[in-house]
Amino acid sequence: MYSKFLLLFAALSTAALVSAQNTPSVPMPKAWHKTIGIGLTYNQTNITNPPVGYGQDQIGANAQLNASFNYDKHKIYWISGLDWNFGLLRLGAGPVTAGSNQKVPFLKSLDQLQINSIAGYRISKDSAWSILVGANIVTQATASYVDPEQKAYGIFLKDIRNSGTNPIQSKLFAPARILSYIGIGYQPSPKLFLGYSPITYKAILVLDDAVARLVGAVDAQGLPTKTVHGNPVEIVNGAPVFKNVFNMFGSYLYAQYKDRYAKGRIGFSSRLQLYSNYLDHPENIDVYWQNTLDLNIIKGLKLTYQFDLFYDHDVLVAISDKNIPGGLSGKYGQRAAMLRQLMLRYVLSF
Repeated sequence: MYSKFLLLFAALSTAALVSAQNTPSVPMPKAWHKTIGIGLTYNQTNITNPPVGYGQDQIGANAQLNASFNYDKHKIYWISGLDWNFGLLRLGAGPVTAGSNQKVPFLKSLDQLQINSIAGYRISKDSAWSILVGANIVTQATASYVDPEQKAYGIFLKDIRNSGTNPIQSKLFAPARILSYIGIGYQPSPKLFLGYSPITYKAILVLDDAVARLVGAVDAQGLPTKTVHGNPVEIVNGAPVFKNVFNMFGSYLYAQYKDRYAKGRIGFSSRLQLYSNYLDHPENIDVYWQNTLDLNIIKGLKLTYQFDLFYDHDVLVAISDKNIPGGLSGKYGQRAAMLRQLMLRYVLSF
């Protein structure tokens, strides 16, 4: 009986081998998938001797760089990306104010740099569940200043008065929000990814002493109780001491959805990040929600609308007031910050 079984097994193995040799090989899917997207809006108007009420000079541009480098093979995957959104604007010509030698400077309209990385190991090759580690960094790429004389409104790339008072508001890694976590991932389809970590380290870094000393709120005695960027301030012997790092430990939820519709012409993606600090008011949930809707015009060229919402209980934002010059009230508070942006983008995949 065993000899018959072995003979049958040998015959089937030989047939399978011959069949495999005569079957065209199926190319394996690429392990790496990389994309680079560049978005740009630009406008410029130059007017000489305009009719009364006609207008004034202007120049402005917004640029967006998105790069992703993703690896997926067998049980291992790695999702990484860099996003930089930056905008400049200048209205008018001549000096910034009467009697000044400083020309009208460029204003910053937008500056956000984000780096995201997630590495995972699936429980089995075809499993939707995985163990993951990840990190996320959000900061600004360039320095920001205000007018120390409060005569010109807006955020500038330099001290427009050369005042020496260093009216800086922010710079690279001042502030920066950093997340580092270990958790579990769930990906039931290529469209949806969920990650959760019950052990997440978060830090607010303000690695510039001048930026760290920006006060957002004071008590009845005029002593600072909150900073603008969320770094801690303590009163020691009646004097404020501003710290450069705020360490937190908590829970983190990450969700991402992306899909295409209308035969691939319309795309939508949404990324949600939620964080709760175990050590201080865990009921206050920090939210970062990014949404993108795009329309394919021609291959690679897209019209994109972006909507972002940000809320961090520890971070104060400049409160908008459209009835005040410059559009900002000069006050700080705990509010949701929102970004809405429309631009043309060119995306290259390889």
